[in-house]
Amino acid sequence: MAGTVSVKAVVIIRTLLYAAITITSFIIFVPVAISMGKFSGDCLLYSTKVTGIHITFGSESNCVYIIATSVVFNLVFGLVLTGSGVVTLIGRPNPLSDLTSLPFLLNVFLDGLSCAFIFISGCILSVGLKETCDAITSGSCSSAAVKVSGGSTYFFYGHLSTAQVAVWVSFILWLAQLGVALFTLWRLGKLCCGRYTTSSETPTQQTPTNQF
Repeated sequence: MAGTVSVKAVVIIRTLLYAAITITSFIIFVPVAISMGKFSGDCLLYSTKVTGIHITFGSESNCVYIIATSVVFNLVFGLVLTGSGVVTLIGRPNPLSDLTSLPFLLNVFLDGLSCAFIFISGCILSVGLKETCDAITSGSCSSAAVKVSGGSTYFFYGHLSTAQVAVWVSFILWLAQLGVALFTLWRLGKLCCGRYTTSSETPTQQTPTNQF
């Protein structure tokens, strides 16, 4: 039989997760953008060493993808959905507070889509940083440096490793967000593998427990 859930508890958890996701966006795109700014828009990921501390840069699209997904999914979507949760918690009408509505189902689909795009972003960043480190140094990458315009050197690992950690934290948060949503739908019997009534039970319609 389908169970009941507390709308308020679900909204609080999801709002906190969206707020955390929004914060990670800055920790991802700012360091990557700084690294690109050091080289007039070139991307350090998947770079190869030519001579000395001079390198051949990887495709700019790798860094652009990471920045774009972070801004669109983590910052924009995260901020909008955090605001939506706050609106619900202060008692204003919000279609997303109906956990069986089409808007909520679309929200869950967006969670899954965001999770997939951020996972790809994490893979691009992790593999690209490793390849750059392997090409530039045989030792610790934390002390590796590349030459920038003006003759100075740039120790890139600090920025890119920070973004790498943030993107995987972001992925875990999106995964948790998706898990909360799917568990909620399962409890309400809205999934194909939901909790159905048995043949000996009289079917009854269950609705979310609204504690607002």
